[in-house]
Amino acid sequence: MKIEYIQDTIIIYIHTYDQNGMNFKNKEKVEQYFRELFLKLKKDYEIALSGFYHIKVYTDAYYGAILVLEKEEFEYYPSFDETLDMQIIIDDMKKILFKCEDCLDFLKKDCWIYEYQSLYYIELKCKEDTKFMGKLLEIATPIFGEDVEKVLRYGKKIK
Repeated sequence: MKIEYIQDTIIIYIHTYDQNGMNFKNKEKVEQYFRELFLKLKKDYEIALSGFYHIKVYTDAYYGAILVLEKEEFEYYPSFDETLDMQIIIDDMKKILFKCEDCLDFLKKDCWIYEYQSLYYIELKCKEDTKFMGKLLEIATPIFGEDVEKVLRYGKKIK
């Protein structure tokens, strides 16, 4: 699991190996999963969340999930100081791509490669082992949402 802070947004990258078989289509299990995830963030990473969050979940069968947490700022609701509430939106119809400057290491792998704006984008076609994923994540950055749509629409598929 990798965690990034970008301004007021928290992005959590969860690989399939860290999901423990989580099925994001089952709403009850999703709520329980988030409760456990937030407890883990508090315990292991010392990140205590409180307030109201909009959470977008981007899933990919071969990578895992990317969670984007945006805190809703209310003018004055002191009751949110101690509690955590959320609105969860799951986007399981999209893909997660990996942006990199060089794709030579992946030409012989079972994946699709796109070129867009002088960068390369890797799309996984199957679940990969941890060694491959480690190498991929070392040189590439996962992208999701509208950025993926632009690459798929305007990019050139080269493999």
